[in-house]
Amino acid sequence: MGVSVESDTDYRKRFQNYEDENAKCTRDALLTNLSKLSGGLNFVTIDDNNSDSNIPAGTIKVVARPMVSDEEFAKAILLNTIAGITYLGNTSVNVIFDEDQTIEVKYDKADEVLIDVLATVRLKSGFYPTNVFNKVREAIFDYLQNKNYGLKSTVYSSLL
Repeated sequence: MGVSVESDTDYRKRFQNYEDENAKCTRDALLTNLSKLSGGLNFVTIDDNNSDSNIPAGTIKVVARPMVSDEEFAKAILLNTIAGITYLGNTSVNVIFDEDQTIEVKYDKADEVLIDVLATVRLKSGFYPTNVFNKVREAIFDYLQNKNYGLKSTVYSSLL
């Protein structure tokens, strides 16, 4: 009997189409894998005992604003974590893992926080107020979007 051997062309095609996934055992890997969630996320942060000593070992806390259903997001969390993890959060979803096994996945939904920024701008003579105000407003939004402010995430803003 002969052994089936894959041709070089077939191997290269399979190799190029292979989509690598991060390991499921780290907080950073889970964060990366959830960020690839189809449908998208407005916000996600993940804490475990390594990042927050108040969280018991073997548990994770996911805070997110998914743009998919609770069921779909909970299933993504479950599929991207290792067995035996306990989930913390106020949103609880029972995910069917196998035909006979249901696992409770919990996470917290992030709240949108509105902030107001008050700025005083003084113009030198020869500058047009409209152009300067627009540039100042854009600079403030750029600044806010690129800072963390202890939130462990980007601040998303929109020009009003």
